[in-house]
Amino acid sequence: MRKTSTFFLGLVFLIFLVISTNSEPRFSETNTQEKNAQLLTSWLVTLYQQGEFSGVVLYAEKGQIKYQQSLGTADIHGKKPLSLDSSFNLASVSKQFTATAIMLLKQDGKLEYDQTVQTYLTEFPYGNITVRHLLNHTSGLTDYIKLAKKYWDRSKIFTNDDMLALFAKYKPELEFKPGSAFAYSNTGYVVLSEIVERVSGSTFESFLSQRIFQPLNMKNSRVFNLLSKDKTFETRVFGKKGNKLNDLIILDGVTGDGAVYASANDLLRWDQAIYQNKLIKKELQDEAFKPVTFVNGEKSYYGFGWSLSKNKDYVIHAGAWVGFSTVILRNFVNKSVTIILTNNSNMKYLKTISESLGKIFGS
Repeated sequence: MRKTSTFFLGLVFLIFLVISTNSEPRFSETNTQEKNAQLLTSWLVTLYQQGEFSGVVLYAEKGQIKYQQSLGTADIHGKKPLSLDSSFNLASVSKQFTATAIMLLKQDGKLEYDQTVQTYLTEFPYGNITVRHLLNHTSGLTDYIKLAKKYWDRSKIFTNDDMLALFAKYKPELEFKPGSAFAYSNTGYVVLSEIVERVSGSTFESFLSQRIFQPLNMKNSRVFNLLSKDKTFETRVFGKKGNKLNDLIILDGVTGDGAVYASANDLLRWDQAIYQNKLIKKELQDEAFKPVTFVNGEKSYYGFGWSLSKNKDYVIHAGAWVGFSTVILRNFVNKSVTIILTNNSNMKYLKTISESLGKIFGS
């Protein structure tokens, strides 16, 4: 699965519609928050001891951490304990940063959402797809991994340029008319990262560093893949499957649909920066949380890098790639954020952890 996501398919919590483990923490309404939090920790420790969980959990309200837990190691040798400052591969949670890069360029007056992609990438073979279609997953573009599996020499690292070249050469038929339906698209977000590079004149990695991570003091966040020139990355977490490495593969030369690494503490800073409009003006930021209305009146509840709740109470995104499973959920009602980053865990546990935190803290 490429950096996420058939879990979304237009429904905010489809990521969580998976089989839950039979062994779950049992909370009581008569317990204090502290007691129920202890029960959650005990359950996580048991999972860790059974080799079922390696990762970090953070829950905060209005920027204040209410619950945190770090279990496991960042390496396969078991020598580097995980912490809230460990940098995880975010997989598709990266998409909110790609979308923000596009929003920054819009704010700079350098692009428009409703301009065609060909305005910025002349070699792009579809004249009826706009930047907004890419942001909302309404472009109809086919999955680039299908194209790579069919035509790419798997002895070479696959890049953004390689993906665009395959689309320009083979021009695969669109799955639907752009703007008429929703289909989660990693392809669209890789195209967005290429737009960022062409319009800004900077690499995607440099743009995110200079315009997002550095201004927000996200010291343990960066774009990183097999082609990154700077390999020094002391806080990097490696994906695992048991005691074996399950990390970057030849497809990890692309950016945009994934490739962002960040720590839980940095994502908390990110959450607060959105509330405070530190990067994006409020009127532009609000547009990221608006659903799409199709011609037939139906709505798609995916904004710009976020899956949306129908009642506007929260936004969420999740990701899964190689050994990593991740989720961030921002609840607007109580200004809470749930961050779960794992490097050796089954996606199904993310549902239980998130729901448990909701039960404990009433979010």
